[in-house]
Amino acid sequence: TSGTVTVAPLGANGASQEQISAVEYYGMNANPVDQTSVFNATSAAGTTGTTGVTVYKNELVAAVVNSAAVVNPIIFTSLNGFTTLALQPNCAGFACGQSESLTVSATGPYVENWTINTLNFYDAVIATFKAE
Repeated sequence: TSGTVTVAPLGANGASQEQISAVEYYGMNANPVDQTSVFNATSAAGTTGTTGVTVYKNELVAAVVNSAAVVNPIIFTSLNGFTTLALQPNCAGFACGQSESLTVSATGPYVENWTINTLNFYDAVIATFKAE
């Protein structure tokens, strides 16, 4: 099947500071979002914050980190075993980012952490999605 992804940037700095990636999965529940967390800080150690405990054992966990570049490239190094799906490290003053996923088979709270090769402001989000 196919679909359309529409993006409406809401960032304070306009579209030039947005980092967008779209990933498609099948086998998801009709209302798939289970748990989420959003976090931002200025640090060389990034985190999404921790989700609430998942309702189901088998879930997809997706994490995204985004940062405006102060060095080029910005390197985000995953610390929790997530697989990188999309990466934009070379951004020269614009938004750099990385999206990742992890399939889990146990209930629990989930978090993604990164080392970042520079002290910088970042935004991060994590969400868990229940399977059918």
